[in-house]
Amino acid sequence: MKRLMMTAAALALLTTAAQAKPHTLFKGTYWQTFGMASNDDGQPMCGMRTGGDVTRLYIKWTPQNGMKVQVWKSNWRLAEGTEVPFVLDFFDDAKPGDHITLSTDGALARPTEGGMGASVYMTVSNENMAKLLKVLGDADRMTVNFPQGDEPQWNAKMDGSRKAANEFMHCMYVIQQTAKSAQPTSPVKPTQPTGKTAPKASVKDNGGI
Repeated sequence: MKRLMMTAAALALLTTAAQAKPHTLFKGTYWQTFGMASNDDGQPMCGMRTGGDVTRLYIKWTPQNGMKVQVWKSNWRLAEGTEVPFVLDFFDDAKPGDHITLSTDGALARPTEGGMGASVYMTVSNENMAKLLKVLGDADRMTVNFPQGDEPQWNAKMDGSRKAANEFMHCMYVIQQTAKSAQPTSPVKPTQPTGKTAPKASVKDNGGI
């Protein structure tokens, strides 16, 4: 309960004039988790990220739009809506020769507004969200490959990814619970002791208006 209140309070702090700024929920050597009370679309958001000034990978979630994987590079020049497939591979050192792959053919590009580079977004289905967060936490290595073009393979270190994923899931939970508590309640219909309609009171006509 204390952890829930602390995370909720952290998100509540963002409802000020600086609400578009992310609030760090966890920061490790390679991975960090953040929350926002309102993103550019006016939605509360949870996020994870790894990378630096040249390349970054994000996992983002909002209650309205679900989960997306975002890859960004500072020198990409991609037109809005360009389809750019990419593949994520997760490796567990305890299982050599075995790995888990997440790929899509429908990832779409978006230039960075008012900044450099461009991003490509992959939508994660509702049934695969928990699976993705689990493999993120379990993996010892992750690679990102682009089947088209000449972009080289990206390699990500996973130290801290389990803690980041756990904080991400908790952030999702807090936003969902906050949304439920904010729902207006329906007016309560007065109860009746019987199923019969009460008779109308008789009014004596005395000639008055």
